[in-house]
Amino acid sequence: MQPLMILGSRRELTIADLWRPDNNQTSAAILKKFNIKWKKEIERSKLYKTNPQILRSIIYAFHPSLLVGLAHYAINFTCSFLEPILLQSMLTFIATPTQSYIGYVIAVAIFLNAITSVITNVQLFIAGMSVGYQVRSSLCSAIFRKSLNLTNTSRQSTSTGQINNMLAADTNHIMWFMTMAYDPVGIPVKIVAALYLLWQQLGAACLGGLAVTIIAFPLQAFIGKQLMHGFDVKQARGDTRIEIVNESLTSIKLLKLYGWDLLFHQRVSQARQEELKSIKSIGIWKSFDTFVSTVTPLFVSLTSFAIFSAVNSGTGQVLDATRIFVSLSLFNILAQPIQSIGFLFSGGSAAYISLQRMRDFLLLEELDETNVEREISSDGNVVHVENGSFKWDSASSEKILENINFVIKKGSLAAVIGRVGTGKSSLISTLLGEMYKESGKVRVSGSIAYVSQQAWIENATVRDNILFGSEYDEAKFSAIIDACALRNDLKLLTAGDLTEIGEKGVNLSGGQKQRLALARAVYNDAEIYILDDALSAVDAHVDKHIFDNVLGPRGLLSNKTRIFVTHGVHHLPACDSILVVKDKTVVQQGSYDELMAIEGGTFKILIDEFAHDVSVETFSDSTDVDTNSLEKKLDIVDDAFLIATEKHQNVFAEDGKLMKKEDAGKGLAKTSVFIAYARAAGIIWIVISFSLLTVGQIATVGTGIWLDNWSSNAGDDSGHSNGYYLGIYGTLVVVASSLILLTNLTMYIKVGQNAAKVMHSSMLKGVLHAPMSFFDTNPLGRITNRFVGDIQVVDEQLVETYVIFLTYLASSISTIIIICSITPLFLTLILPIIGFYYYIQNYYLRTAQAIQRISRLTNSPVYALANTTFTGISTVRAFDKSLAYQEKNNILQDDMQTSFLSQMAANKWLQLRLEGLGAFITFGAALFAVVERNTISAGSVGLSLGYALQLTQYLYHTMRMFGNVQNSGVSLERIFEYFNLASEAAQHTTYSVPKDWPQEGKIVFKDLNMRYREETPLILNGISFNINGGEKVGIVGRTGAGKSSLSVALFRLVEAERGTIKVDGVDIAKIGLNLLRTRFTIIPQEPVLFGASVRDNIDPEHEHSDETIWRALDASYLKERFSGHEDGLEQKIKSGGDNMSVGERQLFCLARAILRNTKVLVLDEATAGIDLETDSLIQATIRNEFKDATVLTIAHRIQTILDSDKIMVLNAGTVEEMDSPANLLKNPDSAFSKLAVAAGVKETI
Repeated sequence: MQPLMILGSRRELTIADLWRPDNNQTSAAILKKFNIKWKKEIERSKLYKTNPQILRSIIYAFHPSLLVGLAHYAINFTCSFLEPILLQSMLTFIATPTQSYIGYVIAVAIFLNAITSVITNVQLFIAGMSVGYQVRSSLCSAIFRKSLNLTNTSRQSTSTGQINNMLAADTNHIMWFMTMAYDPVGIPVKIVAALYLLWQQLGAACLGGLAVTIIAFPLQAFIGKQLMHGFDVKQARGDTRIEIVNESLTSIKLLKLYGWDLLFHQRVSQARQEELKSIKSIGIWKSFDTFVSTVTPLFVSLTSFAIFSAVNSGTGQVLDATRIFVSLSLFNILAQPIQSIGFLFSGGSAAYISLQRMRDFLLLEELDETNVEREISSDGNVVHVENGSFKWDSASSEKILENINFVIKKGSLAAVIGRVGTGKSSLISTLLGEMYKESGKVRVSGSIAYVSQQAWIENATVRDNILFGSEYDEAKFSAIIDACALRNDLKLLTAGDLTEIGEKGVNLSGGQKQRLALARAVYNDAEIYILDDALSAVDAHVDKHIFDNVLGPRGLLSNKTRIFVTHGVHHLPACDSILVVKDKTVVQQGSYDELMAIEGGTFKILIDEFAHDVSVETFSDSTDVDTNSLEKKLDIVDDAFLIATEKHQNVFAEDGKLMKKEDAGKGLAKTSVFIAYARAAGIIWIVISFSLLTVGQIATVGTGIWLDNWSSNAGDDSGHSNGYYLGIYGTLVVVASSLILLTNLTMYIKVGQNAAKVMHSSMLKGVLHAPMSFFDTNPLGRITNRFVGDIQVVDEQLVETYVIFLTYLASSISTIIIICSITPLFLTLILPIIGFYYYIQNYYLRTAQAIQRISRLTNSPVYALANTTFTGISTVRAFDKSLAYQEKNNILQDDMQTSFLSQMAANKWLQLRLEGLGAFITFGAALFAVVERNTISAGSVGLSLGYALQLTQYLYHTMRMFGNVQNSGVSLERIFEYFNLASEAAQHTTYSVPKDWPQEGKIVFKDLNMRYREETPLILNGISFNINGGEKVGIVGRTGAGKSSLSVALFRLVEAERGTIKVDGVDIAKIGLNLLRTRFTIIPQEPVLFGASVRDNIDPEHEHSDETIWRALDASYLKERFSGHEDGLEQKIKSGGDNMSVGERQLFCLARAILRNTKVLVLDEATAGIDLETDSLIQATIRNEFKDATVLTIAHRIQTILDSDKIMVLNAGTVEEMDSPANLLKNPDSAFSKLAVAAGVKETI
């Protein structure tokens, strides 16, 4: 450790400076040990029909390390009892004159005993923490592995919030409890041994102390039970808060666009308020726990001394110095196990609840690998489903698909079509093994590459997203970039394919994300390709390009088996086989011509009625794709806008990095951080707490001084009875006890509650009001870490740390004063030692703070990986990458364990040196007592030496807790950093608008300039146009033309640099953001749903009646979907809408828009994920429900905007052309006319 401390004193440390765990201590090795024992425990529980216990698995897996610690515990145990024995010898020596060398021998023995105690205590903690960190690592890895294998229903029963809480809080509770692993055995033995030695001093009187101890046990058991319940409730409420925070952060763009950020701020605050109630309850019970633990030894001594005095009042036996101070030393030893009982109940309660939560999670149902047979095909069919019936899991009563029969030949192109909610995506899930097979047979012969309906993108470079762990082949990579129409997109990025993509692809449009996900699938060279409506989010030209170059008969995958869900009927003639899904089964299968020949068939009706305006594609073997001309077309009309060029070019550095590097900070935590905490907590309450603590400490010290006075007058005719001394002593004990309780209650109830409330609220406000650029450049895991890990420090550790620090500081000061008043020579020793203490502490803190910062930085990636993987689990499993992601997690866990173990080792480095110096303090007190034995009384020596023995611990714990206070400052810094984030404009202003504004919806852009940051180019360059109230306008344009920026400017996600936007004559820059955003509505391309009821999803502010909500659901064709449920509008929607298809989610967003009924509506490809039939119905609904509203539509389907009043074509941030569709189509040279022809729209329209 010393080399690292030296390095840390010279420069700021990085994780590369810390040592890595040995091969047998890596996360992978530790998880393997745990898994073996956990599997045996599950088998045992099945055999004996009991619940499996994680603790038993932990003990069996890591017992060798526990046994090593047990040896240190035994030695340390022995040393603790040698203290009073040596103290008795010293007092006897002082009271009975004898040869001087005996006193010096005793002093040396005291010193050697103290040194041995220090060394074994350090080794004991290292052994316990070694087990603790192995337990945490194994449980974190087990939780991550489990999350990769959950069934759909199991995934819906948990959440990313709960998983984050288990990773951050629950595993910590268990880890710290392992440092107390020996206490259940050691506590009873230590109590018995202490009572035996007390019997030697006080005789039967010690039984009074035993009675007090016995009374304390049920009190502590009761308090422990209350703490257990409190921790259980707190963890559940914490899960709820974190889940709402996660949903708010994940859906932040929608919240801002809808003006719901204030509403969700209230929701999080309400959840936080409930959590704070639990924290307050825990604090109260902790205060009583501390009270019982602290005052029990005081009352044990009071009771024992009182009984001794009463029993021996006439026997001549008196409470002399030896008897009193040896007994006090034993009472202090007795206090340790009694106080440990409190910590054992407190820590044990939290650990028990955490173990139960993790056990329940680890026992959730996993996917059955036998759902899909992976045998080699012998009949030429690579996919064969026979008489299949499927459910989400084995416990579900509802069949999702039934009577499924179909085959797909090797190398064929198969399309899956059907209306929204008929089971197309579920059919795909059966092939991926994601659904429980109730009956039948599913055989898939070959490796799979999968593109989900909502593309899953990692926070990595474009290249890494495509490679997905495969080796880089430049020629292959380049060909796939061209085939997936990504070449032009990469040209716009500063670092090309090395440009970093944000979490969930925040800096890409839906089209880019789908193409990137498709490129990943193509690059990974599988035998079977499964695409779940992957082309719905791309433009017509891009759609054609991808089909021709990737999926079609002459595409890169022409020799592969391709299964794709589609709503694009123009591709169907090129398919070898078409599966028609209706009413939870496959009703038809055949080629395009075969199905069209079936009169009255579902397929023919769909094509005849809803695809009459689309020209289907035909292919000739002699026709080559004109790639060059196609690329030119893409330059003009690619509507899958790359937000990087519009929205995010401001954050790309030269190296292509998007995400900002997390600032680790440097040096010690600033004083201003602690002052800010004090202000948040309430300075007046801190002053009151410190005053109570000071007076309480004076009363506690007074008990020792009074005992010295009592012992000095023992047997003398001083005129005072034992009752007098006992009365004063008892008064001091009661005062000290009461003040201890009041101090703790004040700290927990006022200081801790105030700080926890203010800090979380201020951080939440700072985050939710931050501009979108903040969320684009900071990973969700990094932000979540502050709301989980750092807030946990504020909630659970800070107050306790401060109380302990101040208590030990006051004890140290008072002890030094007492010792120096008795033996003034002690000053010659204590002053230089305190100087050494200060030097070592500062030397330690430079390294410890750096390691603490590294530790915080290594935590965030663990949570980020868990969040990312949990949302993209289907893709990870389909590509058979589960093991690869477990390895990623193991590496991150090793980083986290490396920083944590370094932190603990630094702490023990400090303890060894400080307590070693403390041993010299004890030696010095003993030595000076021998030197001055003729001038001081035995009582004074007992008081001095007794306090000196405690001073070692006092000074060490003072310095250690000061270090912990400094380390907690790291969390405070990270929280305060989010207090002062750059903020959006004011939510509310004094500028008044008509109550029913906007009445018409007339939109006027005048000379509007907008850029995303000062140093970036204009993205809207003097754009001007007028849209009359009630007009329907379709918006198209090339990549980077400014289409998305129009909505960004309209909703003021970015403020304009120059120019104005007026809606019904009102300059929107003058009104509050909340008013503006609640008066407009947007239906985003990617639908967002929350883990709440139908009512809370569609009407979170509860402004509308049931009848109005049902009408909106009916208009969006969802009434039937929800009306049959017994809970009606109160039925739960899973987080992210996991229990709904993507098409249904988009319809739900439409229902929101209908319910809001604003005069301005923006549709960003709102029907991309639904079939043509439903699309046709939706367009009719929009025309009917929004006939008087101004509607701006960005659409990839040209048919969607052909009935618009006007078409706006944007180019380079200005309006290139704007006219009616008819007029634009008349001009064959117009950009829109070229788009319509390329999209296959018939000229007869």
